[in-house]
Amino acid sequence: MGGMASAKLLAECNRIGYEEEHGHSSGYYAEIDKLLYEQIPAKKRIAFSTSEFYKSNNHGRIMGPANYEGKYIFVGAFSRESFRILGSLHHTFVSFRIARNDFCTKMDKGRIYKIAGMYGLNNDQDDSEDTTADHDGQAIVLAAIK
Repeated sequence: MGGMASAKLLAECNRIGYEEEHGHSSGYYAEIDKLLYEQIPAKKRIAFSTSEFYKSNNHGRIMGPANYEGKYIFVGAFSRESFRILGSLHHTFVSFRIARNDFCTKMDKGRIYKIAGMYGLNNDQDDSEDTTADHDGQAIVLAAIK
């Protein structure tokens, strides 16, 4: 059953413009209820992205699914980046919030998922040693309606 949940999620991501694109880092895991779940798809140098890696894009990774009370839970992390050529080719971080909001808004306007609310992660940080940049410590919760 988890395979069907993953297939449904992958299809909707592609349909809303977050396609599986090469050139992004991969191999991420998420801990859900003390178990580790691998990034999907589990392909090397692949992430969900709105464009090729050498263009400005929103991109992210989704991990899961974890079965919880007969439902499947995924977690994701998204960011906006620019691509620059300044002596060498590299990506420049722009925003976590822009990419998170874009992905969730597009999913909400799609066919399968709707925004169910926000969940406070209590993980935003901004002090003299560390920062989570514009991440506000909030996760947007999407729920499948189909």
